[in-house]
Amino acid sequence: MTGDDRRAVLGALTTVGSATALVPLYAGVPWFWPAAATVLVVVTAGAGARHTRLRRPLVLLSELAGLLLALTVGWARAVAPLGFVPGPAAVDALLALARVGLADAARLAAPVPPTPGLRLLAVGGIGLVALAVDTVAVTWRRPALAGLPLLALVAVPAAVLPAGLGVLPFLLGAGGYLALLRADERERVAT
Repeated sequence: MTGDDRRAVLGALTTVGSATALVPLYAGVPWFWPAAATVLVVVTAGAGARHTRLRRPLVLLSELAGLLLALTVGWARAVAPLGFVPGPAAVDALLALARVGLADAARLAAPVPPTPGLRLLAVGGIGLVALAVDTVAVTWRRPALAGLPLLALVAVPAAVLPAGLGVLPFLLGAGGYLALLRADERERVAT
């Protein structure tokens, strides 16, 4: 396993661990496993692009395509060509559902029911965080900056929930982040 692969795996695990902070925001967790699968798709797309030695902007585009593919399969399969190809109709369906999710978020208080729109927002947001973490930590090789998108992921529940973030999500996110920094430091010392 290369150093990039190690950072990619740690970044993905840290993102999924940090995403547990969102669990108390929802009445149920039907969004969590699709979110973990989306993180896997995004990170795999990035790793594949890096292994084929694509330039950095193309790695980012590969990850965006992976995110769009995962969201299409999850929420716009009925209007997508072949059931998974993200086309204009699928993008329109995703945008419409995201608008419904934003309206639900504006009118509901935590814990919110896991409506399709809110699930799409959770999974899409976690997918974007995974994309940002992978881009910063692996593609740009600046793992210390990967803490910023991870912080954004845990800031919402920390600000919204009366009881705060909780110990387990904090430990999962912080522990993963420290492991990511340690892996990068070990690779730097070894070279």
